Amino acid sequence: QALREQVGTRRIDVLVNNTGRVIEKRFGKIESADLLSEYAVNAVAPLMLTQVLMPCMEQGSKVVLITSRVGSLGENSSGGLYGYRAALPLPAFIPAACVRR
Repeated sequence: QALREQVGTRRIDVLVNNTGRVIEKRFGKIESADLLSEYAVNAVAPLMLTQVLMPCMEQGSKVVLITSRVGSLGENSSGGLYGYRAALPLPAFIPAACVRR
């Protein structure tokens, strides 16, 4: 909310959400707190940020979601970073939310 106050009445044409928190633990060593932390940063934070800044966005404004190659389902050389990959689908709902505004 402090960010929203700082933006004030300025218009946002392009909002770039660039997230990437990875906890590198192998399967069998992952704890629920690890997954929740990754999910909070990689999935929930972009949605919340976009929601807070929506009043500053007008028709034609864009939301960009960026992740690293670690989030690619086809990129498997980075190991079993399950929490990171599991968090990725949620921000894809941002466009639907923006359209329904």
